[in-house]
Amino acid sequence: MASRLVLLGIIIGMWVIFALILWGLWAFSQKLNANGQKIIDEPVNDATRTEPLTRGELAVYVICIGIFGYIAFDSIHNGGSPIMAKMIALPPILALFNARKRTGRSLFFLIAMFTCALGMLLTIPLLEDIL
Repeated sequence: MASRLVLLGIIIGMWVIFALILWGLWAFSQKLNANGQKIIDEPVNDATRTEPLTRGELAVYVICIGIFGYIAFDSIHNGGSPIMAKMIALPPILALFNARKRTGRSLFFLIAMFTCALGMLLTIPLLEDIL
């Protein structure tokens, strides 16, 4: 029973640390730069098109992410390297992110989603052992 409480404490502590990191990132991004603009409102890439993605473009990105994501996760389950899986899965995700001009708000959202997903991936095996 004590080991379960220790594991649960580790999980809760990890989520608190992730939340504090995100809060710190958000607080830093609210500072003003030399131009008087918030850091989070500055563009993070050099793209000039600002209109939303069309359905066709979005479908192509989603299909590519799905295919490469499946290949990456399948390679991990068959004894492959997680580093190699990351190299397979990340390019289409970054291409979707860089398809249009993005500000720091979308970058913050991307980092927050990655942090939450990382926390979930790390805690699910521990929770299965606890429960």
